Amino acid sequence: MEAVPGTGYEGYIRLKDITEKGRVASKKIRFEHKNAHISANGKLLQGLIIAGEYAQIRGTHYTSWENATQIRSMLRIEPSLDDLLCI
Repeated sequence: MEAVPGTGYEGYIRLKDITEKGRVASKKIRFEHKNAHISANGKLLQGLIIAGEYAQIRGTHYTSWENATQIRSMLRIEPSLDDLLCI
């Protein structure tokens, strides 16, 4: 079984779709990509910068040494078991 983000809500919109189209709307949220930034209903998503095909996510996040090592080695962020169980 593949985990699909946002299943318990109204689904999800891929970041790639927002950056390629410039504007994408769901039932409740209107996303806009402008000048390397993403906004949701006119409010800037802080800590997220889009540069070409790369997304820079900045912020303070505390995790275990093991999880930090996994992120560095896999070069991606995997959902936790708690996130998967919510779906």
